[in-house]
Amino acid sequence: MAKKIAKAPVEWVDGKIVLGAPPANPYAWLDGKIMLDDPNDYSLNGNKRSPKEILGLEITESLFNWFYKHLEDRHKTIERVYDYHYLDPVLRMDGLYHMISPEAYKLLKNKFDFWKERAREDSKLRREQKKQEMEGGDFETPPEWIRNKIVLPKPAQFPNKIYYWKPNFNGENYKAVLWFRDHLPKAHQGQIIDPNNLYTAKTMSTEAGELWFKHKGFWLAQYYIPIKKKEAQKKEQVSAGQEALKKASAKAGIPLKELKQKLERLSTLAKSEDVGLAIRMVEDFDDVWLFESLLAGTTIDKEGYLISGKPLKMFKEHGEFFGVLALVNAPKNTNLHASMNKNKLRYFKINDPVLKMLDLYGKHITKKCPNLRGTGNRNFDELEILSVASAEVLNNHDGGLSLNGLNTLSDAAAEILSKHKGDLALWNLTSLSDTALEALSKHQGKLDLGGLTSLSDAAAELLSKHKGDLSLGGLTSLNDSSGHIALARKLAIQKGDLWFNRLKSLSDGAAKALSKHKGQLYLDGLESLSAAAGNIALAKKLASQEKYLSFSGLESLSDGAAEALSKHKGQIWRLDSSLKRKVAKFKNQAKKND
Repeated sequence: MAKKIAKAPVEWVDGKIVLGAPPANPYAWLDGKIMLDDPNDYSLNGNKRSPKEILGLEITESLFNWFYKHLEDRHKTIERVYDYHYLDPVLRMDGLYHMISPEAYKLLKNKFDFWKERAREDSKLRREQKKQEMEGGDFETPPEWIRNKIVLPKPAQFPNKIYYWKPNFNGENYKAVLWFRDHLPKAHQGQIIDPNNLYTAKTMSTEAGELWFKHKGFWLAQYYIPIKKKEAQKKEQVSAGQEALKKASAKAGIPLKELKQKLERLSTLAKSEDVGLAIRMVEDFDDVWLFESLLAGTTIDKEGYLISGKPLKMFKEHGEFFGVLALVNAPKNTNLHASMNKNKLRYFKINDPVLKMLDLYGKHITKKCPNLRGTGNRNFDELEILSVASAEVLNNHDGGLSLNGLNTLSDAAAEILSKHKGDLALWNLTSLSDTALEALSKHQGKLDLGGLTSLSDAAAELLSKHKGDLSLGGLTSLNDSSGHIALARKLAIQKGDLWFNRLKSLSDGAAKALSKHKGQLYLDGLESLSAAAGNIALAKKLASQEKYLSFSGLESLSDGAAEALSKHKGQIWRLDSSLKRKVAKFKNQAKKND
């Protein structure tokens, strides 16, 4: 029976997905919630968007990316998503979210079969094109190609005014085009803002664009040289892996088929609840054949990552862990690839499956391989309990750590994390011992403790000594004790904005300290601004800010503070109507005096 071909939707026009109208809904998708378009939301361009993370399991990432690429610009966006805990714009993730409109999402779901079929056909065409390009042919070397660089005289027009850019290369291998651009003289490389989507776009001079098409075969051949080399190395690695398995089976005295079955059974244990048994089997084994077979075809690349061979790939997401485990426990006389030296192993990738195994890395690997550092996913909010072993692993993680799922932190784990070189977010902690706070105060990067609602004088004193930026967006009060004043002064000298939208009570001394902050100050929850000198100074500081002011919690406002706020040039949001009239009175008086 012939395969039924999905009918093309009317929105599929000349290789582009075109919808009839711009997105209709004035909302934004933010961090898993639908947020109203409000000045306090910082909503994403005022449009509702669906990130690929919520579209459903049947829509694969590759299909979403294909659909996104072909979708017209007004129905898609790229946004950096902020953490809205207490309206504190601390980046939890460095990555950008690719999002599509509800209308585009509906079209993707309703015509799923067509898009899937179209994406599959495009993938097939790309593979055939790559094969033809890699086969190449005999090409003369252009005179402009000198010592692996393209040499050209200065262009007649700067490539930000007259240029070739992506639309000029439709149907071309654009990765190869970018490779070509990277080898051009700087004078021939330009950059513009795409008027269709306001994103940065790369350009090249018209002379360079013409040179690409004149000698396209040669440039493609040069582009594929390192790719061919890498693929040849991969084939060689597979072949060497097969040979290593044969030798291991000979050492074990069992047929190759039986050896593979043993490895498969071990991988089944590792992927089940018996992972502890699988770990003990590797650690307690003495014969080299097991380690040689497990690590057959496995190498360590020049960056210091373990590249799994075929046997380790049977372990799926546990493969890297068992590869490292086998390496650090292998007897000295184990015959492995020349690169397989544990001193060359520098990194392992911490992504979602590995996240659940941090404790195992800490217990079984860290002490035997102390220089091993984690890279990858910096959002570890799924962790609800942090053992000392896991803390040891994360301490060596490159980059910031988001541990916002923790509701408790032991003194020992805090001491370890204090040595981490990078930002540290722990805003789900509602309490910490003085010992833990003292340890964390020694941390060098940005420290986010937004879950703490109150601090003792001693705790505030400890945190005031923290050398990095400090985020305490959950505090409800700052009093006149010496520790609180020291903390307010420390916070005031930080660069950037300060968010204290849960701060209800602020002493005059703390208000005076915060009034000296040079960045934007947000005090949406503050309940009063008195006539005291520190409060007036704070009101004047708030009035001088260029951005909006918001006071949803303000219940009382002295005349002096109202007069200071009346000088604010922007709008004051969420202010009680009676207080708003009070501020307006002073504003009107000032106009009359002028």
